[in-house]
Amino acid sequence: PKAMSEDELRNAFQVHGKIQDIHMVRDRRSQESKGIAYIKYEKASAAARAMEEMNGTVISPHVRPL
Repeated sequence: PKAMSEDELRNAFQVHGKIQDIHMVRDRRSQESKGIAYIKYEKASAAARAMEEMNGTVISPHVRPL
């Protein structure tokens, strides 16, 4: 969701492994989130596990699924 913060993403995804970086895509002019984020893990296995387990998940209080 566009209103999701980096901290919310980190808290939701860190259970799958150590996160190296989170990049949230923002509009160049307004700096508003576009609702897209990239999460880089230290290990590819953690990224694969996160993609499998988090696909379609809703992170409260947001209502839009990942």
